[in-house]
Amino acid sequence: MTKAEREALKAEFIAGDYRTIKEFAEKKGIAYTGNFRNDVAKEHWWEDKKAHNKRIQDTIVAKVEAKRVEDALRDATARQNETLKATALVRDKALKLLGAARSAKEVNAIASALYRINEIERGLLNYDKGSGEDAKSRLAEVIDAIKGASKQ
Repeated sequence: MTKAEREALKAEFIAGDYRTIKEFAEKKGIAYTGNFRNDVAKEHWWEDKKAHNKRIQDTIVAKVEAKRVEDALRDATARQNETLKATALVRDKALKLLGAARSAKEVNAIASALYRINEIERGLLNYDKGSGEDAKSRLAEVIDAIKGASKQ
């Protein structure tokens, strides 16, 4: 058997679904003699097959992990968007109630709720990691609304 023939057989063994070199030799009609076994051992057929399988496994694992991360980000974004919609509705309702507040106690309770809404949104949008200018402008809206309600 020439070296080119052995290399072709080695490539077939590595890519194929063979559990042992002996099984491969039997299926290919190759005599499983000492010479063949020595050549196979020198050329590291079994080690190369294990390395090939490891590369395939690593590729599959990386793809699965990437998909899981993508799914998790998509789900987190959807949850974040739903939470932001809910906090916007609550804020609008609270601002309407603030305009109709009759006592300092009511104004204080509504202001507290608005503050909590801002904290929730800051956490969701990671304002604390940046300059926080957007959070400051929202807080200014709340302060202005409280001032307007307390003048009434």
